[in-house]
Amino acid sequence: MPFVPEIVYHYTTVDGLFTIISENQIWATDIEFLNDAEELLYARDPVLNEIEKRASNLDPKPEEHFQTPEASRASILRNVANYLKKYENNEIRYHHVYVSCFCEEGDLLSQWRAYGSEGGYALGFRTDKLMQVTTHFKRSPVRLEQIIYGIENAWEMLSSALDRVATNPTAHPGTQAEFQFGTLVLPQLALIKHPSFLEEKEWRLIIIGYTGDTGLSFRPSALGLVPYTEVALPADALVKVVVGPGNERDLKIRRL
Repeated sequence: MPFVPEIVYHYTTVDGLFTIISENQIWATDIEFLNDAEELLYARDPVLNEIEKRASNLDPKPEEHFQTPEASRASILRNVANYLKKYENNEIRYHHVYVSCFCEEGDLLSQWRAYGSEGGYALGFRTDKLMQVTTHFKRSPVRLEQIIYGIENAWEMLSSALDRVATNPTAHPGTQAEFQFGTLVLPQLALIKHPSFLEEKEWRLIIIGYTGDTGLSFRPSALGLVPYTEVALPADALVKVVVGPGNERDLKIRRL
């Protein structure tokens, strides 16, 4: 079992602090609207190549096969690969990944730089309580997962996920592939980042939503309207507030 820290920190602005404390909730944002433009794309090509290789190993000549379990599994894998291509090309958007980001460190300079323009805060949450949060999306469990930096370090996790794709080909290949793309492949892509982000020591709440789900909200930003969903926190989830560097820091600490 990987080590899970007792507390992880969510860096935010004073507005974010007010919303989280007053409403006892945190927001999970559509991953495509995060600051890093490479979200979901960094590991895309290696994963796509691996899926296509597995399909080819199972059924190297699909145009000649009889219906066998191996051919059915290969068909599902090829459909998953097709969904991944269409997702990047914006041809389909049935599944949506929503994330809320946390850090193992509660006093990290790079994070203060990102949230320091108005005076930032790092909110410490108990990880056991974060695993108990609830959302409006009833079809998807919330997962708290550690980010893996570098595709070479993620192959064990990816291989385990891909091993579960098409293990039991009982449904139509397209239907089964769509489900497994959204529940097995897409969440894994949301957990792999470029090694240049290693300092962040990031953990994420991962939520898979579906087009048409209720409970989706929007906020304005430079990118337009940003989709997010509200995540309800247990009453005792927040256990620590760290005031970031800046003007009147001592005063802010006294007024907490």
